[in-house]
Formats: sequence, structure tokens, C-alpha cells
Amino acid sequence: MKKIILILLVLSCHFSSFAAAYIEKTFHGYCQVRYEKSPYIGYQPEYDKTHKEGFETPYKHNLQGYALYQQGDFKNALIQYEYALMLAPNYSFALANKAFTLACLGEYTNALKEFDKAILLLKEDSNLYIYKGRAKFLMKKYMEAITEYNLALQINPKDPGIFVDRGEAKIRNFDYKGAISDFSEAIKCNPQSANAHNWRGRAYYDSKIYVYAESDLNTALELSKEDPEADVYSIYNNHGNLMIELGQFDAAIVDFRKAIDIYPNLEAAYVNRGIARSMKKEYGQAMDDYNQVVSLKPEEYQSYYNRAELKMDMGNYVGALEDYNQAAKLSPKTGLIFYRRGLAKLKLNNKLNACEDFNKAMFFGCGEKGLLEKFECK
Repeated sequence: MKKIILILLVLSCHFSSFAAAYIEKTFHGYCQVRYEKSPYIGYQPEYDKTHKEGFETPYKHNLQGYALYQQGDFKNALIQYEYALMLAPNYSFALANKAFTLACLGEYTNALKEFDKAILLLKEDSNLYIYKGRAKFLMKKYMEAITEYNLALQINPKDPGIFVDRGEAKIRNFDYKGAISDFSEAIKCNPQSANAHNWRGRAYYDSKIYVYAESDLNTALELSKEDPEADVYSIYNNHGNLMIELGQFDAAIVDFRKAIDIYPNLEAAYVNRGIARSMKKEYGQAMDDYNQVVSLKPEEYQSYYNRAELKMDMGNYVGALEDYNQAAKLSPKTGLIFYRRGLAKLKLNNKLNACEDFNKAMFFGCGEKGLLEKFECK
């Protein structure tokens, strides 16, 4: 069975493999969670002493901003929050909403500045530290995110969601033991949390403790039936990855199909279903999945890298070379791409250019000792 490695980890050149995908978070997912309720729309009399119908007040603009936010119109919501702050620069609710909306728009650096302003006025609000941590998480500043979650836990030490957030950041920082500890704390706080079991299962998977991973992921699937906050598509994706590792490819394909049924644009599930299908040598169906990944994420090098790997398995070295070329354009410092492209060039009897790629792979820290000698490269 092919060795499965993660997009999120540093890829090693020692493996000829597909890169199994985990779901990349976006702040928009958090934005959708807040469509139902917000702690920052309450009436604050000090900012609305003369509130009358049709009279321009900070409160009114904040309320209008949130109404637009609920509709997913983040840009116009932001305008309303800015109007509120023009009238009352220290309006804490408007500051908090502005910060969150900036994050929804992907403007994380500006969002962090507004979160800091809001925190000065709402020091005991753990939500602000959580959202600030999530913004830093998405900026790949995992240690800084952990610091924010630590501050949130000082205010609200029994919130299982904070432990889950911190555990996810620890996974990205390769602290699997610490992540498992956090997810276990979340489960203590809320034993019925499907997401906590899901992520602990993921951490056990990353730690190669597959028995515990399977137990947690099965529990997550069962709990998700009664847990309205469960990220069911994520549970199926993680469970499917485990099934691949255990050699249960048909079961994995079923898991990924269920994830896609819930979230049709879930790129990670198409990647992983493509892996499972390639394991069964169902290359045509696997290619369909990888083509879908390229259409969903044409700006990411992994999309082309995975499809190139499939083409290598199919013996389509010219097609593989085209995809490696595109991957290299998008990520010109990823040594693994050059290593694999070099192998494709060798298959096409282009040794001179293959050696150039092996040299680039070595330059970018990807390649075992003796690689150049192995292929008689200078």
C-alpha cells in the first residue's frame, strides 16, 4: 500500500505517494456559526441616549451592520460598523463586530488590530480571544493562536470549544500529545461532543495509534446523530483517511461520498477519494476526482501534484510532467515537486533535465544522501 502523507506536514522525498488531505479551515466557517446569534448586538444606552426612529445613532448602525452580516453581506456590514464607530469610536460592540467581519473577509491583519481595541474595552470576554486566536491560526501563526486560547481559558476554563481550538493548533504544531490532552479535556467538559471525539481521533491517527483513532472516530459518528454542532463532513473525511490506512478502501470511498454529499465543494474529500480509488486501480474514477480538485482549487500546487502522482501510476509521464510544471510554478521552493518531476523526466529519457531537478530538490532540502550519485548526476 502506498505511504500516505499529509499536505499539512513537511513532505519527504523518500516516498512516492499521494498527499492525503485534511480539511483546511476558513474563517467563513466561523462566520456561518455566528449567523444565528451574536454577543455584540445588545443595546448600549451610553451610545444611544437620543435614539429615535430615523435618527442616526451608533446603535442603529451596529444593528443594521449585523442584519447585513446575517445575510452574508460582509462588505456592507463593515460600512455600517464603521459609521457606528465614526459616531462613537469606543463603541465596544461595533469594534468587536468590525473585527469579526474583517476576519470574515480574510483581512486578518486588520481584524487583529480591531480585536485588540475591543479587548481593551471588553477584557473579560473570552470570545474575543477565541476569534483572535482563530485569525492567527488561519495566518498559520499556531503558537500565537495557542497563546490567545490560553487567555480565553483563563476567563472560561470549562469551555470545551476552546480546548478543541487549542488542540487543533497543537496538531498543526506537531504536538500530538498536547492535542490529545486538550481534546480529552473537551470531552470531560462535554462527553457528547462529536467534534472533540473527531479531533482526538485525528490526533491519534497522526500519532499512528490507530486503535484509539478508530474508537474515537466511530464515537464521533454516533454522537453526530444527536449533536447539532457536529462537523459531520469532517468526521467522515477523517474516518475515511483511517479506512485507507487500514486498507479498507471501499469503506473509505463510502465515507468520502458521504462527506461530499454534505459539502459538495469539499476539496479534501475528493483528494482522499481519489487516493482510495487509485489504491483499487480505479484510475478513471480517481482521475475524475483529481480533475474536480483542480477545478475547485486551481491556485494550489497540491491540486496538480496529486493529479501528477496519479498520472505517474498510470504511466502517463507526459501528463504528469505537465502537472508537476504547474505545481512548480505555484510553489517554486517545494523540493518534493522537483524530485518527483525529475523522476518523470527520467521515465521520458531526459536525464540531463532530470538531474537539474534533483539538484533543485537537494537545494530546497528534499532528497536523501547520495541522491545525485544514485542517478549519476553531476
